[in-house]
Parts: sequence; structure tokens; C-alpha cells
Amino acid sequence: MPIEAEKKKPGRPKGQKDARESLLKTASALFAERGADAVSVREIAHEAGVSPAMVNYYFADKQGLMRAVLERGLDGLLAVIEGMGEVKGQSFTRQFIDGYLSALFEEPSLPHLMVREVLSGNETYREVIRERFTNKALALVPSRIGNDVQNRYLRNDLDPRLMMLSLLGMCIFPFLSKPLVGARLGLQFDDAFKEQLIEHTTRLFEEGASPK
Repeated sequence: MPIEAEKKKPGRPKGQKDARESLLKTASALFAERGADAVSVREIAHEAGVSPAMVNYYFADKQGLMRAVLERGLDGLLAVIEGMGEVKGQSFTRQFIDGYLSALFEEPSLPHLMVREVLSGNETYREVIRERFTNKALALVPSRIGNDVQNRYLRNDLDPRLMMLSLLGMCIFPFLSKPLVGARLGLQFDDAFKEQLIEHTTRLFEEGASPK
């Protein structure tokens, strides 16, 4: 009997070192805009400038691509929070606003993507969000806000948990509202606006939550 040829594992495609990153960025924008179900693998590949086979090569299928998009964005946000250490004369909340908003300007599609998947009821993606970000962030942020209270950066008559919700809302909502009011208000989501929004949000939060 003829000996069956040994199956070789496919190697990394040559000249495609940027293909994975391009697919992730393109899919993130399209999924956030229209939802994963409404976007085809072929369309993602076309917009990313690569072959549809690259989706299967890197992510197995569209669901794998969606999971990778979420993990990439959530891991980036979490890394920003985890990297916030004690800085003399600076509150955690000030660092949070600066770092979180800066990260979202790098990944502006992420808030829409998270909201779509949470509201869609897709439990698989909800679990990704809980596992990769929510559970870990909840183990860090309220206690660090509590430290700000103890260090008298923030008022002691406000609940740290609710302050966390307020912080997240102030940081995320500008990106969620952009398609509806961004153009009407003449907002350009560029570097100049990023700095303006960070300064505005910091001042608004601190003036409301700082000890009188």
C-alpha cells in the first residue's frame, strides 16, 4: 500500500505581516457600524485589502475574528488602567480620564462594538467582555477611587461605585453620540479635540466630586 504523504501545516503567508492588524481594524469599524451578522468575510477582506483566506488563516472564521477584535480592544483598555500607578500630587481619576479617553481615541469603534454586542444578547460575546475587561476592571477601579477619597482628592459623601459609573459614562458617551450629534456640533475627533475633551472632562468631574 502506498504510504500516505505527511500533511504539512501551512506556513505564514509571505508579505502579509500587516494583514492580521488590517483585518482587526477593518472588522472593528464594520462590526461597530452595522453589526457582525450584517457584514461578510469577503467584505471585511476587501476593505482590509487582503484575501478572504486570511480570515480563516488568522481567526478560523468570522466569529473568531469578532472575538479577536473584542479581545484586542478590551485588553488595550485594561492595560491602560493596570498601568496607572500612584503619582505624587495626581489622583487616580485624573489619570483614568486621560488614559481612558486617549485609548478610546485610538480605538473609537470599540464603544459602539461593545454596546452592540451587549444589547444584542449574544451571550458568547458578553462573556468575552466580562472575562477580558469588566471583571478585572471592577477589581481595580472602585478601590482606587476609594483611595482618592481617602487622600482627599474626592468627596467622602459620594459612592465610589457610582463615581466609577459616572467616569465611564463621561468618557464613553462622546463616542456613542458622535454619529448623531458630532457633525451638528462641529466636533472633529482629532488630536486637538482629544486634548480639549480630556481637559473638559477632568475639570467637570473634579469640580463636581472634589471636597468643598
